[in-house]
Amino acid sequence: MAQTVYIGLVVSSGNTSTLATATFDNVVVTAPGPPSPNFALSASPSSQTLVLGTIGTSTITVTPQNGFSGSVNLSVAGLPSGVTASFSPNPATATSTLTLTASSTATTGTAAVTIAGTSASLMQTTTIMVTVSSQSNPSPVWTDLDIGSVGLAGSGNNSNGTFTVSGAGTSAWSTADGINFMYQPFSGDGTIVARVLTVSPSRPAES
Repeated sequence: MAQTVYIGLVVSSGNTSTLATATFDNVVVTAPGPPSPNFALSASPSSQTLVLGTIGTSTITVTPQNGFSGSVNLSVAGLPSGVTASFSPNPATATSTLTLTASSTATTGTAAVTIAGTSASLMQTTTIMVTVSSQSNPSPVWTDLDIGSVGLAGSGNNSNGTFTVSGAGTSAWSTADGINFMYQPFSGDGTIVARVLTVSPSRPAES
């Protein structure tokens, strides 16, 4: 429905030459009151990778809504074993720094950690994905996918630094590619260097 609507009483005689008269009682119109004060909770960054024996931080932001002006008590649930958390400040009215500390014996793996904020009867939550790793430089994860119309499903494999990529499709060309793409997430500036060892079957030359 639109933001503005009309509420009223309707009568019709069923034809254009006769008036119908209706009598109504117990007419009550109830309009909702203004929205109640509330708040939203968010985390940045929303994921953390902790090497054993290190710490990581995220900023927890309290965003007031509908005139909310209270303070919010923060708590955390779902931490991996051996990982502790603290907030500064707590309670918070705007932002708080969440510090996560992984002990040297913390359980490795990934967990969805829930950050809860409460103020009187109000409660909101947000989630941080926490990964505990035993390696200071974890090996990058490579993934592959088919892009465009390929006909046959492709694949990608990394074996001790030798990459084998199989793909169908017409080409990586013009405005519509048909390829298999093997990739890893990357942030910031960087380069990729690779040597083509073989392509089989070879592609005929195009004019």
